[in-house]
Amino acid sequence: MQKKAFVILFVTMFLIMLGIGIIIPHLNYFAEEMGASPFQLGLLIALHPAVQFFFSPLCGRWSDRIGRRPVMLAGLIGNTMALLSFGFSRSLMHLFLARTFWGLAAASLLPTVHAYVADITDEKHRGQGMGLIGASVGLGFVCGPAIGAIFGDLHHWSFITAGIVSGLNTLFVLLFLSEPIDRNGASADQSNLSPLAMFTHPLLPLFLVTFVSSFAFAGIETIFPLFIKHRWGYGTREIAIIFVVAGLISVLIHGGAIGKLINRFGEFSLVLVGLLLTVVGLAILPQATGFLTVTAYFCLASIGNIIIRPTNTAWVSKRAETEQGTAIGLMNSHLSLGRVFGPITSGILYAGLEKSSVASEFLNRFLQASDPTQTDSAHLHLLQLAVSVFDLPYVPLAVGLLITTLLLVRPLLKIWES
Repeated sequence: MQKKAFVILFVTMFLIMLGIGIIIPHLNYFAEEMGASPFQLGLLIALHPAVQFFFSPLCGRWSDRIGRRPVMLAGLIGNTMALLSFGFSRSLMHLFLARTFWGLAAASLLPTVHAYVADITDEKHRGQGMGLIGASVGLGFVCGPAIGAIFGDLHHWSFITAGIVSGLNTLFVLLFLSEPIDRNGASADQSNLSPLAMFTHPLLPLFLVTFVSSFAFAGIETIFPLFIKHRWGYGTREIAIIFVVAGLISVLIHGGAIGKLINRFGEFSLVLVGLLLTVVGLAILPQATGFLTVTAYFCLASIGNIIIRPTNTAWVSKRAETEQGTAIGLMNSHLSLGRVFGPITSGILYAGLEKSSVASEFLNRFLQASDPTQTDSAHLHLLQLAVSVFDLPYVPLAVGLLITTLLLVRPLLKIWES
């Protein structure tokens, strides 16, 4: 492992995610101030990964052909401009335009950073390298929301601050990061960039793991701020605390454990564990009774996602052998596709206050009509669970993820044994 380059990549990724962490407590509320409905909020969240879906393979290929450093610099410049544009937006349409440009910048950054890590690590240390980059992401999510909470209801200042951080990050990369010595170049064959390549690639089962995990967790993230606001009246401060806790857990897992776990148990086992933990977290999240339980359940689902991302990236990188940027770009497209449909699906399914009141009224009428002596606690608990399905999309997402996980076991095992 080239330690100097890796330290620079760690700091770079930390600063990228620090900026994102700063704006996370504000994005939903800023859009709401602009008049966004839950469905429009879902579209806004989905727009960023939608752009990544189309451009990630192309940017990954460019990084294979012309180099990691120039593609990263272009992405950082675009990231800076997009965040500043967000901060100065004064209408919902401006937010959509800035979000589009932000997605294009992310398409240049994420697959290129992971491809750079693959260039400077061997197979034995690949999982550790991806895990440490994941730790930088977690650290950014620890510090970012804590900084973002300072701005309170001044949501636009969080985006301006994040843009300044991104600008400083651009200068850092320009001054200190060089091109990797042993970069895997791209072949002349362009067939693996066709639209069908994403769905016919030999590593498709691994790409589908990325898709379903990102679909599920994006569904959690999109509605989560509205969920805790409507149910308990929580706001920016509580969101920041929850994300800081989740970020600390991410740092602990990525920074010290994930590489050792991959070497001991293998990618196949860890991917399945991550998927199942996400299923459990989704299923129990609607049953949270307050701040402590909602934080614990959210973090449980987060741990599943935390395990999957570096493990699956390392697995794809090992199987790709050459053209790391292209393979990771294709994987990132599936991640983006999940982050497109996850928020949209959650936005459609989320009932908000109106349907929640309908379900609650139904429950109240049922209880009033029933003889209390004939209604046992188990029956009431099952009814309340059914009501929670109306209130939140989390239970349907959990069922869908569980079914998909079971369907993926055999193809994943085939890749693992090959």
